[in-house]
Amino acid sequence: MTCCGEESDGNGLPKESLKVQKQGFTDIPCCLIFLVFVGGMGYIAAHAFINGDIYRLYYGYDSYGNTCGRKNSKIESLQKFNISNNGRDMTDKTKVFFLDIKNFKSAISLCVKKCPESTLSSNKDIKNFAEKADSNLCTYETDVDEYESQANGKLGPCPSLPVLASTSILSRCVPDLLKAKKTLDQANRTRLGNVLTEYFSEVSEFLRESVLDFVKKWKEVLIVCAITIVLAFIFVFILRFIASVVAYLSMIIAVVGAIAGTLFVWWKFYDIIKREEKLKDYSIPFINLDVSNKKVFLGLGIFFSICTIILILIVVVMFKRIRLVAALFHEAGKVFMNTPTLLFQPVWTLLVLGVYLLFWAMSMAFLVSSEPPKYRNDTMTVEFKRDTKLTIFYAYYFVALIWICEFIIACQQMVVAGTVTDWYFDREKEFATFRVLRSTKNLILFHLGSVAFGSFIILLVKLPRAILMYIDQKTRGKKTKCAEFMLKCCQCCLWCLEKALKFLNENAYTIITIRKTNFCKSACIALKIIASNILRVSAINCVGNFILFLGKIGITAIGVGVTIVWLKFVRGVDVGSRDDLELWGIPVVFMCVFSFLIAHCFLSVYDMVIDSLLLCFCEDMRINDGSEEKPYFMNKSLLVGTFLDLSFFFQPKIVFSKDNNYRSITNLIEIGIR
Repeated sequence: MTCCGEESDGNGLPKESLKVQKQGFTDIPCCLIFLVFVGGMGYIAAHAFINGDIYRLYYGYDSYGNTCGRKNSKIESLQKFNISNNGRDMTDKTKVFFLDIKNFKSAISLCVKKCPESTLSSNKDIKNFAEKADSNLCTYETDVDEYESQANGKLGPCPSLPVLASTSILSRCVPDLLKAKKTLDQANRTRLGNVLTEYFSEVSEFLRESVLDFVKKWKEVLIVCAITIVLAFIFVFILRFIASVVAYLSMIIAVVGAIAGTLFVWWKFYDIIKREEKLKDYSIPFINLDVSNKKVFLGLGIFFSICTIILILIVVVMFKRIRLVAALFHEAGKVFMNTPTLLFQPVWTLLVLGVYLLFWAMSMAFLVSSEPPKYRNDTMTVEFKRDTKLTIFYAYYFVALIWICEFIIACQQMVVAGTVTDWYFDREKEFATFRVLRSTKNLILFHLGSVAFGSFIILLVKLPRAILMYIDQKTRGKKTKCAEFMLKCCQCCLWCLEKALKFLNENAYTIITIRKTNFCKSACIALKIIASNILRVSAINCVGNFILFLGKIGITAIGVGVTIVWLKFVRGVDVGSRDDLELWGIPVVFMCVFSFLIAHCFLSVYDMVIDSLLLCFCEDMRINDGSEEKPYFMNKSLLVGTFLDLSFFFQPKIVFSKDNNYRSITNLIEIGIR
């Protein structure tokens, strides 16, 4: 008996033939549990859309329960408190103003038409601002003519003095620290900066400038993405014909691209230093931005240099072992040529993932804005605070984010595995347009439970790692060295476990499509196959994954390089120039990141195809012996060409099981030689 309780041969592998195995439902209880979970998410989303107010999140609200930027009605649950200012029309008042920004948690907030653009030092200034800008900064019931005689404070009726010059950020009036230099000393500016940091959840100025620069250069980033998609298609297409040549070229291009990118970054860093030397005797307002850019490019230069050195060392070691995966790449290319729609699988996955993330974000926004109103007796004001029910909903939605995202990715892996299995065990291996659709149908009708189970296992590892990362973030600077070390070790171990489980899951999905067994049995079988051929599988996966990784780097380098050259010499746009940017190295970083992610999405399918082919090969070898009665499904070129190259790593040996039923991959080398 195997670990999962099925009849087996000497190696714990089932005896049944592929021909008699029919489609059947797998892991039905897991499918039902997952559907119930999705139903629970739907209930929470309905609650959020019914009770939430997205305007409250976008425009904010005042201390009387009014949402800024819209017409309000009185809140029924607050009627007994007789709040006179509740239910006001705030259609033209779209900004939130705090009577004392330094104590915003306990200060009264109002909806106003406009934030003060200059510092107001007296009630007379506040009155003049109200008359000129038609924006009242004192409480609603206070008449403008009475402003000069009113008291100032966080509870009103007029704001604490001085009222600092402000700017609108997320529809909130926030003091402009640059303009506040003339009014506040360094200590008060620092304190105010800390308050603003707390209010905006520690969103740094660097992040703000980065987002701003991305918005300014989003067209160039889209151009890089489009070029990357074209390059990824070309890369996958030519692998079918010249796998080994492309593998060598990938190494060369990756190294050349890495060296060129490193030289470009260091040249920009040197250019900044030379500019600073020329302008150091002058008072230039942009000199501080150059300092920030120098730090960005110095960090990029060091990082790129280290990566380039490591890359060159790995290429030197791996260069002679490319033939090992050339045949598998060639065979994987046949899969894409005979099933071209498989190449578009990442596109559909990204679309589904994007739709889900959009739905999740919208639901979460409404959920956050559905916090029930609470009356404060001490200030006689209203605040919106989450209760226990809403806290549970938050936790539920966080789990849903991880589980369903992993579920969608696992569905892609199952579809790819099913398509490869269908192609491999087809003797004719003819062109078939509907293999992907057939695999998708089998997933929906039979294997959703297995995919839900596999993604749930990943959730069990990702969730505690996310919690540890949150704890690490919240306790930064407050932990002892020992506690910080232990926390990092736990995160590292969970990360390694997650990667191992993901690799096992991918192989389990392939076994499910071959044997039609449930997830546990398939995972056990996949683990036994991998363990029986650990050196061979490791060699193929390491070299193959490395080649694909180099392909991603090469595509990224070419995509970004072509875009920069085209924009500079054809369009006359210098992506690396300061012009109107805050941190002009950021757009280049965005280009590299998005380009690499797109290349990763497409080439990850190629990686999955190779892994599935390897397991199909092992199953083929278990069932057949190469005789006329039981010929192999795999063609002889792959049979001999690929695995003869394993002699780079070990000497071939003949290894039989006790009943001569299962042979390891090394035995196949001997079969191929014969």
